Amino acid sequence: MTHVALAAVMVSGTALVGWWAVPALGLAYGVWRGSRATPLAASGAAAMGWGALMAFNWVVGPTSELSELLGSVLRVPAWVLPLVTLAFPALLAGTSAVV
Repeated sequence: MTHVALAAVMVSGTALVGWWAVPALGLAYGVWRGSRATPLAASGAAAMGWGALMAFNWVVGPTSELSELLGSVLRVPAWVLPLVTLAFPALLAGTSAVV
């Protein structure tokens, strides 16, 4: 239940403040919890939260077309970009939760 709540906080922080809310919230979570499993939990919650944002945008907007276009420009398969996008908040939250 804590992971879902943290994911909701990550989504809210991202929507209200921007991507840099993720490391700030990861740091706050790391200070609050202070256990060895905290970085993994923060990483998972951030990826889950941004995954929810991506799923919402996938339904509402032309995300698949954009992914295909950027993939062709960068010369990578289109499925790589969503994975990299999910890795970004996971790495930010996980590394900032290490206190």
